[in-house]
Amino acid sequence: MQTNLTQGKSSGISWSSFVLTVLLVVFASGCSSKFSDREDNANRTFRWAVPSDIASIDPAATSDARVLDYLRQIFESLVSLKPDGTVQANLAKSWTIDPTGMIYTFHLREGIRFSNGQRFTSHDVEFSWTRGAQNEFAGSLVPFYLGDIVGFSAFHDKKKSRLSGIECLGDHTLMVRLNKPKPSFLVKLAYPVTGIVCSSAVPFDLPMKSVSEMVGTGAFVATKYRSDLGLTLQRNPYFNRPQSSIEGIEITVVRDPATRLNLFKMGKLDLTLLQLSDVAAIKKDNSLAKCLRLTPRADLTYLQFNATTFQVLKDKRVRTALSLAIDKRWLVHEILGNIPQIAEGIVPPMVPGMDRNVSSLPFDPDRARRLLSEAGYSNGNGFPQLQIAYLDQHREHPGAEAIVTMWNRYLGIHATVRAYEAGALLEKNLHSQLAAFYTGWTGDYPDPEDYLSSLFMSTSPANGSGFKSAAIDSRLRSADSEPEPFKRSQLYGEAERLILEDLPIVPLFYVREPELLNSRVSNMEFSAFGHLSLAGVRIDSY
Repeated sequence: MQTNLTQGKSSGISWSSFVLTVLLVVFASGCSSKFSDREDNANRTFRWAVPSDIASIDPAATSDARVLDYLRQIFESLVSLKPDGTVQANLAKSWTIDPTGMIYTFHLREGIRFSNGQRFTSHDVEFSWTRGAQNEFAGSLVPFYLGDIVGFSAFHDKKKSRLSGIECLGDHTLMVRLNKPKPSFLVKLAYPVTGIVCSSAVPFDLPMKSVSEMVGTGAFVATKYRSDLGLTLQRNPYFNRPQSSIEGIEITVVRDPATRLNLFKMGKLDLTLLQLSDVAAIKKDNSLAKCLRLTPRADLTYLQFNATTFQVLKDKRVRTALSLAIDKRWLVHEILGNIPQIAEGIVPPMVPGMDRNVSSLPFDPDRARRLLSEAGYSNGNGFPQLQIAYLDQHREHPGAEAIVTMWNRYLGIHATVRAYEAGALLEKNLHSQLAAFYTGWTGDYPDPEDYLSSLFMSTSPANGSGFKSAAIDSRLRSADSEPEPFKRSQLYGEAERLILEDLPIVPLFYVREPELLNSRVSNMEFSAFGHLSLAGVRIDSY
């Protein structure tokens, strides 16, 4: 993607000096874990090293969850999430939902201004959502979040000239009509793809390319961007709510994990992601151990079976045997350093609205062998070679190799693993060409719909296993539109139990993300659904 580099005043270290620092770190023979850079410690710039390029700066045009975390600092939505995943007011100070559950009326905050000084009104919401609803932005997630609005499909498909389900009732009141009751609609609005952009600064039918177009109402404003280097932010002078003590944010792309770790040790960073393999050593380092954060994420890692095109996996006895032969405790404790949390179900425990009376199959190799024998593969004899696919250089591949080891040890099955480049992996999964797939699902919003309906509804494009069940479809459709919380949770619970019985997937573990946070930083909010706004963060000198 073509990007522009726009210069602006930066309150932190410059990219040129940062690149020089990276080179020095790479060639350094060692580094003390004691933080040493006192000059950097004195400034109030939050320094954040990230592992991959920032390919897009437009909330309506990106699907990268990490990038959306960065954009959340600039663009706000009508509502936001608290650290526990519950919804709170943001640009909307209040809202009402009519008895049908299909009409939402939002009352917007007055006195809010964009970073260019323009007043925020309901017309900016209409502009932002209509802009995102067009089909000009390939890969956009907007249809998944706003697609229930009346007229969305007709506008997206260019059959209508406007998004008819949105109506401005004055500058600070917005009415939204849905096609059907959708209890998840409100919480979806907290996701950054629904963020509000400034109608006078952003092209309607083109993705943002430069920081001059990145005009939002958030606590920070972009001053410099290049996809392969990073993104620089400074305080939004028009942000009139409780403001952070930090002067800006330096988000710098540092692909090499060893370099990120050494930069943190030198006191050059405030936040960085770790590799799982580094955590054990960090726990033994007194200085670094105090900075280690293991944040539970609403992300499920699982093994997906293809029971539609692979004959051997059509036999439920085989899928059950393969599941029973996976020792999740050994996988999590011995292979993954006791960092993730063992998954008993599909929906992570921090997601509200679920009947939690579910459990996946236990580790039982004796029963696994009996079932495999009943299916005609005693001691693994005659069992076709099974391949587990995984994303090349993905953090989860040691788990795939561990599963192959367990199947061989307990069932006599000789399976293999293979890494695929992302594009090839997606293509094969879409065409049901993967027998087994070691993968994960990153939760975008705290609602069971995001896990159960997205992954297992027969009509869902995210249903990579090709799993189909009329009974489960019926329960999921009912739950997705059921307004009564208790009944809704029961329906999702029933669907989850049926899915776990049929075994299109084996839930393995819920992710806990290892990060290092500099001890000079306080008031940092960690959430299961990504990094929240840094507006309340404080930086103190040592």
